[in-house]
Amino acid sequence: MKRIAVLVFLSLVVCVTVNAQKEIISAATDFIVAKKYAAANRYLDSVLKKQPKNVDALMMKGNVVLNCALDSTKHMRFVSENDESIFSTALGEKPKLLSKKTVYQIEKIWNKCLKLDSTRADVVKGLCTIYSMALMKDSLKNSILQLIKTEKDDGEQAFRTCEYARKFKERNRFDDAIELYQFIAAQFPNVAGVRCDIASEYFYNGQTNQALLWLDSCYRSKEIDETS
Repeated sequence: MKRIAVLVFLSLVVCVTVNAQKEIISAATDFIVAKKYAAANRYLDSVLKKQPKNVDALMMKGNVVLNCALDSTKHMRFVSENDESIFSTALGEKPKLLSKKTVYQIEKIWNKCLKLDSTRADVVKGLCTIYSMALMKDSLKNSILQLIKTEKDDGEQAFRTCEYARKFKERNRFDDAIELYQFIAAQFPNVAGVRCDIASEYFYNGQTNQALLWLDSCYRSKEIDETS
């Protein structure tokens, strides 16, 4: 009977902890959405004063820095093949380039999170995102390797990882994007779909021969999906 009581007590503790984590993330997110960054920091600092090792509070501190920086960052200005006219002044679809100064601020916070809990794939994904938004290719490669080790592959991991390469393409860095695609393909040698995506990028960039080479390379994979 005592054993059952202990188990029930432990389950209640777990529920309270999970609910507390959700509350911290939810409350901080509400502040961020409302663009009340100072209020978000005050709230998170109050949590960290009592719980200095609270990973969720630290993670959200990084998100406050990120969103505050993006709010004051202008859209990039360049002409791509998708622009209908070079005289277009519409910048809504252009991405933003995150400054390295901002990245280093967030990186310091999120690396502290990982020191406290190295299993937090969400934090590693966050690092991958900011590195790709700042065009920090080498840092991104290192974080991709860390993510592959941290996150369980559900069959879609390779394709989600390609999103970071696409952020380079969106920022007018096609060659770097292709290098990252190829780096990802090397980590997932049996996923033909990644090689097919590389072929598509070459095709839409007008490099048909390269597209055909990467399509042909799909046949080296043990399992080829229908789309490839």
